[in-house]
Amino acid sequence: MLAAGLDGVERKLDPPMPAEEDLYQMNGDRSGLETLPGNLGEALDALREDEVVQDALGQHVFERYVEAKTQEWDSYRNFVTKWELDRYLGVY
Repeated sequence: MLAAGLDGVERKLDPPMPAEEDLYQMNGDRSGLETLPGNLGEALDALREDEVVQDALGQHVFERYVEAKTQEWDSYRNFVTKWELDRYLGVY
């Protein structure tokens, strides 16, 4: 987080305007608001593009972290939940 903050200061980035609405209750227009990745796979994709984090961690730590989290994501994606079994086993 410190590296990201310093990057913003060095590049003179302006932070976005604060959102004053109850974001949990918003159902409609979220224009102007960025959202976080929806799952670990999307987060890993964003991480691979983030040079600030790569530089902060160093190449070796960054590569090992991405490798470990990719294995975690693959394990999660291949796990069949009880809900999926209940929902789809009878259909197929």
